[in-house]
Amino acid sequence: MKEDFTQRNEAPIQQAPMMSGFSMPGVVSLNTRIDPEISAALLTASMQRKIQRQQPFTQQDIVAEALRMWLKSHGYLN
Repeated sequence: MKEDFTQRNEAPIQQAPMMSGFSMPGVVSLNTRIDPEISAALLTASMQRKIQRQQPFTQQDIVAEALRMWLKSHGYLN
């Protein structure tokens, strides 16, 4: 016996309304390709800053700070 899928009476899925200023806590993954020279400089900066106990020293934090500054200076972040 074949099941009839055309007669389903399921409630439509309701999407949550978009909230202005909404931000998710924590961090999200971001994958991108960068120039090898930038990658080497980032690794060097990260290692040297860790040895000198300067913040930020993780590659993640350095990249986040640089992106935050760029986005602010171009009007994408407040």
